Amino acid sequence: GDDSWVCHATGVLAPEAEARTVEAPTGAWPGAGAVPVDLEGFYERVADAGYAYGPAFQGLRAAWRDGQDVLAEVALPEAAGTHDGYGIHPALLDATLHPALLLDWSDGGPEDDGKVWLPFTWNQVSLWAAGAGTVRVRLSPGAHDKTEREVRVLVTDTTGANVLSVASVTMRPADLEQLQSAPTQDDGLFAVEWTPLPAPQGAEVSGAGGWVALAGG
Repeated sequence: GDDSWVCHATGVLAPEAEARTVEAPTGAWPGAGAVPVDLEGFYERVADAGYAYGPAFQGLRAAWRDGQDVLAEVALPEAAGTHDGYGIHPALLDATLHPALLLDWSDGGPEDDGKVWLPFTWNQVSLWAAGAGTVRVRLSPGAHDKTEREVRVLVTDTTGANVLSVASVTMRPADLEQLQSAPTQDDGLFAVEWTPLPAPQGAEVSGAGGWVALAGG
């Protein structure tokens, strides 16, 4: 067609010169010093702030604060289907960042009224295991200013074995007005729907013969 290509993301994929390891957490989960976070109405509150997560992405199940870090349990929602065939299901990966909305950036952090923060750059992403449906997440805040926030991500399974690690995810703010003017999450979804075509008046319909299905590609 006449439509031009749109670049949504770029990246570099390469073998590492030497094996890199990430130390798995030890001890009890979530730990004696962790403070539970009340998640009642969490997805409703963040929707009001501009984060519209549909049922397939609402995977946050529990969260705790451990110093500046946020710990969380995340599960693949039933609406997202099965995790079979994925290194990590995209909806589960998305949900591992939802606890970042609970991080405290008040110590000189940016004033983000009317902004939503979206992942912009992923640095040193390592997938250590595949097929997890329920995971534990530790998010650690890093450098931040009015234009960027960095978050370190460590994801393990329910036994504490590493699943995914990200040295840093850099988030940048987007104007809420820009997001609201963009197509909504309900736009652009198409489905096949059969529409009966009435037979011409006076025409005789015979039961004999075959059927032909026509579809546009």
